[in-house]
Amino acid sequence: MAASAILLGTLIPIHASSAATWRSLGPDAAATTRLVVSPSQAGAVFLATGNGVFRSTDAGAHWASRGLQGSQVCDLATSPADPDLLVATVAQERQSCQMVSVFRSVDGGATWTRPDPSATFAFGAALALDPTDPEIAWLAAESGLFRSADGGQTWHPLATVFWGTYPPRRVLPAPAHEGRLYATGGRADRGVCRSEDFGDTWVCFPQGLPESAWYLNDVAVDPTDDRHLLTATNDGVYASNDSGESWAMALGGPPAFESFSAVAFAPSQPRIVYAVGQRALTASADGGATWSGIACGSTGFPCDQTIEGVAGIVVSHDDAMKVWASGSREGPMFSADAGQTWTRRTAGLRNAYVTAVHVDQCGALLAGTELQGVFRSDSLGATWEMASNGLPYNWRGWEQPTFQVGGFAQGAPQSPLYAATPWGLFATANPGATWSLVRGWSCTSVLADAAAPEWLLTGSANSFMAPGGIFRSQDAGTTWTNVSPVPGQTSIGALLRDPYHPQTVLAAGEIRLGGTWVGALRSDDGGSTWLQGMSVPVSGALALAADPMLDGTLYLGTHNGGVFRSADLGLSWQAARSGLPGWAPATWYPVGALLADPGRPGTVYAGTWSGVYVSRDRGDSWAPFGTGSPPYEVRALALADGGRTLLAGTFGAGVLALDLSAPRPPRRTLVHAP
Repeated sequence: MAASAILLGTLIPIHASSAATWRSLGPDAAATTRLVVSPSQAGAVFLATGNGVFRSTDAGAHWASRGLQGSQVCDLATSPADPDLLVATVAQERQSCQMVSVFRSVDGGATWTRPDPSATFAFGAALALDPTDPEIAWLAAESGLFRSADGGQTWHPLATVFWGTYPPRRVLPAPAHEGRLYATGGRADRGVCRSEDFGDTWVCFPQGLPESAWYLNDVAVDPTDDRHLLTATNDGVYASNDSGESWAMALGGPPAFESFSAVAFAPSQPRIVYAVGQRALTASADGGATWSGIACGSTGFPCDQTIEGVAGIVVSHDDAMKVWASGSREGPMFSADAGQTWTRRTAGLRNAYVTAVHVDQCGALLAGTELQGVFRSDSLGATWEMASNGLPYNWRGWEQPTFQVGGFAQGAPQSPLYAATPWGLFATANPGATWSLVRGWSCTSVLADAAAPEWLLTGSANSFMAPGGIFRSQDAGTTWTNVSPVPGQTSIGALLRDPYHPQTVLAAGEIRLGGTWVGALRSDDGGSTWLQGMSVPVSGALALAADPMLDGTLYLGTHNGGVFRSADLGLSWQAARSGLPGWAPATWYPVGALLADPGRPGTVYAGTWSGVYVSRDRGDSWAPFGTGSPPYEVRALALADGGRTLLAGTFGAGVLALDLSAPRPPRRTLVHAP
């Protein structure tokens, strides 16, 4: 047969340069740890968040970064005597305030310094600055109380651990009594402690505080009479009229035994007091003698029995009607009418804890978060709206799991969109408009099938509430079957359908089979039976991806072993982690997200605890991808805009986007066939 010529089109993509810049898409949300109202500038507010310090000059209508971006700020304090002085404790590890360092700004947050890099504090829980001398500051930590005489530049130990085994939750100088300090004793059996000599010595007063009050969450001092104190406990609000020496219940008690997280006097009208409880915001117009409740929900105030809810209440210095609530994962809340109505003030706070990202067939972008709900954008991040109706996103009880979206899944374009959460599997027909519960069981991940819309597969993790496993429904979630190979020994972190073999699904996590821990399982019949994968020598698997251009090639992201690659659909795995970041040699950061680019052969993206990394050789080598991204924990990856934009869901900076170069026109290659 005569030879013939065949013209083949080969797609030669142009990759985004490693110097390309990530840009923030939002949404506007913030996990706040402390809100500080400026004592001298009307409308000025500082906010400590998981993404640095922010400042607003218009009572929170707009926020702008004020330094320490990319850092978890654990506490923040300013001095009434010098409003330009700010002192902050900053976590040494992301998302953990177990070990903190002290940073200082003398220009209102424009610049920050770390005066003593060697000074670190375990559980540095509380900061305070003297109301009249800005050079004097206190820091309470697990190892004791520390004092600074130079505005936070150096610190010297004072008292021993006078509050027992729990560090104080608040240290508060008495505004009208020089040298007097109050500190919550952590445990009620230690009481509220008082010092008369700037913290050199202390006396603690538990008299009148009940044994049932395990924690003293907050303490407030009357600005005109520092003998009058209020303390918020997990069993009501208690009052003292003798500088803390004896206490009596002022609010709460039987039969409700309501827990209170915060209490505050209004500086301009000290007879007005606010207290935050689980069921209501409560106010007093007579210094705490009588109280009236402002119910949650109808006013917009998020105090619905959540230990991740409001942790602080701050009243404006010049207007007792203007009140701030902080500490919520939803962001700061503001009321201009003494708590009767509330609005969320988050414009400019790009601090969402994004755990899942989904782009549907119409281009709608959904961002699922931890304790902040689901957000939707129809303009690729230009504008956002809440899309959480029907989701219990801001609810967490004492022994309940934290709400977060573990993953989204949608089969055919007109099929429901599913969201896996610890509170169950939820579905929506119009992405985010209204969610309904499909399965009331903890879910970490979900798979849907475009060819069989009735088929669903979910994974769950082991917990004290229920065992983990793999569950399948063949009737759109009406009934479920546990298809785990060993029920109770399977904790699933990710699910994947192989693009070449529609009946082949894979599950990854912490899986125990016959006394052996394995990283992944494979089923070739849609989940009915499972083949045991080769053991991956790490503590757990978090993410899965399939190479869309090479049949049988899979990628596995792990907790501390980097990335592994399989060329035989998961039966065996080899390390593919050269260049990935880690805690130390041979110990890698968790890889919580993986994405193989279908338009760029050999390109794989990895979301790590130190940003996004890229491999252009199927995992043989890795390098940081893009600039301008703080080293956040990346939980989700997705492509948008026809593959021209890479999206990264970060734990603390919302959704970030990186523009990828458009592919070149196909190159014509002449191939001779016999």
